Amino acid sequence: MIEAESERAGNFLCVSYDAFDQPSGFGSDDADLAYHLNQICRRVLVGVLVQLDLDPELSKSVSEHQRQLLKFQIDRFLGSLTEVEMRKAVGSLKNFGDMSREFVAKYAGPLKAFASVLMSKIGIDNIQVPAQMLEEAKRDEALGYHFENLLEIAKAIGFQSTYILVDRVDEMPITDTAGKTFAFIWPVLADLHTLEAPGVAFKLFLWDEIAAAIDESNFRRDRIEIERLKWSQAELSDMLAKRLETYSEGAVTSVNQMVQVGSGFDVHALISYFAHGSPRDMYRLARGIVAEQTRTSDDADRINAEAVWAGIRRFSEVRASELMSQAYIDELRRIGAPTFTNAHIASNVFRIHENNARRKIQLWEGTGLVKKIDEIPTPGTRPRYLYGVVDPRLAIAILPTTEVDLILDTQILLCSACGEVCITDEAVVTCIGCSTRTGVDRAQSLLDGVSFRRP
Repeated sequence: MIEAESERAGNFLCVSYDAFDQPSGFGSDDADLAYHLNQICRRVLVGVLVQLDLDPELSKSVSEHQRQLLKFQIDRFLGSLTEVEMRKAVGSLKNFGDMSREFVAKYAGPLKAFASVLMSKIGIDNIQVPAQMLEEAKRDEALGYHFENLLEIAKAIGFQSTYILVDRVDEMPITDTAGKTFAFIWPVLADLHTLEAPGVAFKLFLWDEIAAAIDESNFRRDRIEIERLKWSQAELSDMLAKRLETYSEGAVTSVNQMVQVGSGFDVHALISYFAHGSPRDMYRLARGIVAEQTRTSDDADRINAEAVWAGIRRFSEVRASELMSQAYIDELRRIGAPTFTNAHIASNVFRIHENNARRKIQLWEGTGLVKKIDEIPTPGTRPRYLYGVVDPRLAIAILPTTEVDLILDTQILLCSACGEVCITDEAVVTCIGCSTRTGVDRAQSLLDGVSFRRP
């Protein structure tokens, strides 16, 4: 919505920060504030330059000091870029639509030539940058200074404010766990001076699994607002229906219309449950089920039950491997159950000391897919923690020899109080959403929950 409004109204600069430099050997712990500010400054600077290229007369609104800074910043932030990197920087701008592509086409080629032509066009090619400014502006600690001045320059040329939209932080190999994702973005979250700089608004779209780490790090919720975006199963189901309706021109409003009659299951609802709160995952699963059907049959006019289960199995295994390392998945497969205690896996599964088993569990918990789900009373001593898999895709992935429909019928349940998906093989299930405890014999399985009621 913000991106679309920036192109429509054009009165604020909108920059997406969703592609991140990853030099050789770079890890999530190497991402300090200077790393992030360097990339953000680069994008804001390119936005300023595109605007000035479209209307060079705007350069008359820029002060002499700002003109000196611009000349230095062009070399500082753009001088070492490749053409591909420059294209990415321009692509991060959301105000200009086709005009940004025209900008890239116009200045394709060596960046030094581009810089020379553009500086001449906006009248800063002959500006002399004072020696003291050159020396001070080269330091990494001056990045905050550059950032704030770029915001002022953006305002001087007609933008009322600047929006920085941070996204896709957890979609890199170096941020494949919640812990690594948090380490990567924390320098930005912790720097109130940057987040509250005059003339800028940050919106960060972050993985909800890093929420606990943010809380433990004394994040200033009193200064920076956090909103948790969560799609319910019903909302996802409605979203899928509208997408089908749009792309079929009104002919299809449910996946069930594409499933063989008599399957007995609400496949549309099942897909929305297995999305686990993610619209993107919902579409991937729906596409995967169709792919399984077309892979096994060229002439079927409907999706059969075998394709549904195979599609869920395949999607679950792929998605689990994206969210958790295969080594962890293999370890969980050795347990052979979705719930476990520290003592059990130490003595009966891995034959290791309990401290080593505890370390394994901590690593699994770091992915956000395994959590403490209950406590088991132990007479005469402290209760033991019961840990479990909390993502239904991982539950499928760690039980490769068990039929998908059997897992859905016996180990994936629906909370009677809030409707959340619960995963257990214990006699009592505790909902991680609302803490309601229910005997498994009285809980509804997910398979029952998506079965059509018979007359």
